[in-house]
Amino acid sequence: KEIIVSIILSSLIFGFMHIVNISVQTVFETIIQIINATTLGFLLGSIYYKTKNIWSVIFLHAFYDFSIMLGEIDMVKNCTYTNPSLTASIVESFGVLIISLLWVLGAIYVLNKCNFDKKKKEHSNNIIIIIMGFIFVILLIPLNRFIPNYDSYKVCYRYNETDKFTNYIVHYPVKDNYEIKYVKNSFGDDESLIENEYTFNIYKNNNDQIVVKNMNTSYERVLKYKDVLGYEVFEKEEEFIIVIWTGENESTLYVSDLFSKININDNNSFIDSISFNEYVFPRLDKIGYIENNNDEYVYSVSRDNDSFVIMNDEIFIIN
Repeated sequence: KEIIVSIILSSLIFGFMHIVNISVQTVFETIIQIINATTLGFLLGSIYYKTKNIWSVIFLHAFYDFSIMLGEIDMVKNCTYTNPSLTASIVESFGVLIISLLWVLGAIYVLNKCNFDKKKKEHSNNIIIIIMGFIFVILLIPLNRFIPNYDSYKVCYRYNETDKFTNYIVHYPVKDNYEIKYVKNSFGDDESLIENEYTFNIYKNNNDQIVVKNMNTSYERVLKYKDVLGYEVFEKEEEFIIVIWTGENESTLYVSDLFSKININDNNSFIDSISFNEYVFPRLDKIGYIENNNDEYVYSVSRDNDSFVIMNDEIFIIN
């Protein structure tokens, strides 16, 4: 009994070590991973107790990780997964839990082979083998065929490369809100020079949405994009650029258009006329802007450390 308890405790420690992955995935995905890792730890602990050979357990764990890496080889090709539907999440989780059950049954089978009480264990091992065979049959069923639009759940990206960027400076956002101040000169009826100062505040509200507010008139517009992870504002020669970043698994950048200096005014219609172009990326880690040869471009970095720029309304990966 003490042996089994110690194996269970060590597998729980092994499983909960994976909680650190919550920084790169959702809470739900982390919970499922902890369950799978705990049950796998139970199996590996049982195998170690039976074999007394640590290298066999190391090899099995390395082989398991390598098989996962092969399953995710598409990440090398800039493939990622969009936010899954509820049905897709349930099916994916069901598959992981079935495999976790397989690890538990395997562990029980191995422990039954140990010198506890062989006569009582032979019959239960036969039942375990039958159940494991049934599980293997379930795993062979292509459950994804029953998920509507499953093919759209996986997205592969293809980008042109650019070698234009050789000596550049990257800026990342460091502010919680941005204030745009711009002075535009005009002439009065008597041809006197008039200075018009326009001030706009751009910030993220409590609902994680971006707000653009005219400080002269107090008129504000709440942008429709939800669950904003980050945003950036930078100034170019003829316009201001607002970049909004959303999405955990598949990232989307919304880059403002029509925030030109020549058109700035205090009419509410000016803020309402600001539109955004949409660009889809693999999972991003950070956004900013890049200076190169006296020009500036929207810049982003994926979680795989690929660097992207947006030029002429097209995404390029920096070579």
